[in-house]
Amino acid sequence: MKIRLLILGSGMFVNGRNSQTRGVILPSIYQFLKNNSHDFEVYLTHRSQSGKEHNSKCCQFLSINDLGQIKHVKSDFSPNDIEKIVEKYQINSAINSLPDHLHYSTCKVLLKCGVSTLVVKPFVLNKNEAVELAELQEAKKVHGQIEFHKRHDHSNRYLKSEYMKGSLGDILKIDVRYSQNKRLPLDFFKSWKNFSNVFSYLGVHYVDLIYWVTGYLPTKVSAFSSRYFDEKIDFEHSFDVIIEWQLADKKFNSNFSINWAEMESSQATSLQYFNTLGTKGRINLNQTDRGIHHIYEKNGLKHINPYYVFEEFGQDQINYSGYGIESVVSFLNNITNKKTEYPSFKEGIISSAVIEAAEKSSKLDGMSVKISLGEKI
Repeated sequence: MKIRLLILGSGMFVNGRNSQTRGVILPSIYQFLKNNSHDFEVYLTHRSQSGKEHNSKCCQFLSINDLGQIKHVKSDFSPNDIEKIVEKYQINSAINSLPDHLHYSTCKVLLKCGVSTLVVKPFVLNKNEAVELAELQEAKKVHGQIEFHKRHDHSNRYLKSEYMKGSLGDILKIDVRYSQNKRLPLDFFKSWKNFSNVFSYLGVHYVDLIYWVTGYLPTKVSAFSSRYFDEKIDFEHSFDVIIEWQLADKKFNSNFSINWAEMESSQATSLQYFNTLGTKGRINLNQTDRGIHHIYEKNGLKHINPYYVFEEFGQDQINYSGYGIESVVSFLNNITNKKTEYPSFKEGIISSAVIEAAEKSSKLDGMSVKISLGEKI
């Protein structure tokens, strides 16, 4: 079967726009097509001419046109326009890399059209929307996958393996600290940062990981947000969140400290620490310092993480690997009938419910908000 793959969005995650990278999605498609012989047509969307130029520049760098048919399609990303594109080009698969607040409406129209869909995290921003999309995906019998790439990170897989074999005992407490350069929301996400928040964009990774590692479900959330404001800037830069988790009669709390307030001169784009304490042991994951320290003439010391996306230059070729690449490639494997384990829309109900509860709690000055998942999971 010919795969007609629609890519929604033309931002940094697609093509590395306004960064020193090629992003994640186009390198993943390049690597997949390079390693597999499949009949692929890829439809890259753009709203503006600059979006088309960024997509074209990345495709040219990768020589991806030699591996599959690449077509450029203009879109305003409204559900009606997406439906017309799907019908016109007979699209059967899509990767949705639009801003967070557009995920629900755009995933809904894709599913209604019978299109298998990978959506970047977060899935959607509230539980009811997540339930509706999960039920629609199941009814349409198509793939519905969330790009939670941290499930592919070997450090997180190590944590899960050690927990499963019992070396941690029962979980007593989990601490998450995750901060990113403040220029990301101010420069890269400035058009939509006020429609989402740093917890739903960054913290959601570790909400999903805690569920995936332990099997516990969230029952209660308390959240406190902090705002940055001057004459030109006003946005929530930090979230401190406490989540209660439960499995049968066992409970533990996780503490999240998430922010978009890190200094531009910081040693890494993302500072990430994931610490788990159990009755039999502790595992601390320093996901900032991966052991590679690169000192630049102008920018000083930087901690490099090649395990997310590794762009490896050879004599006459480039290869891409890493858990970011693996996450997108797993979807490409799924739509070409090589079944792999993946974060489903149904599992996305959990993190969406936590996002919604955290937003409500922050507006109530940290008052706890209960989560009821019922029989949905």
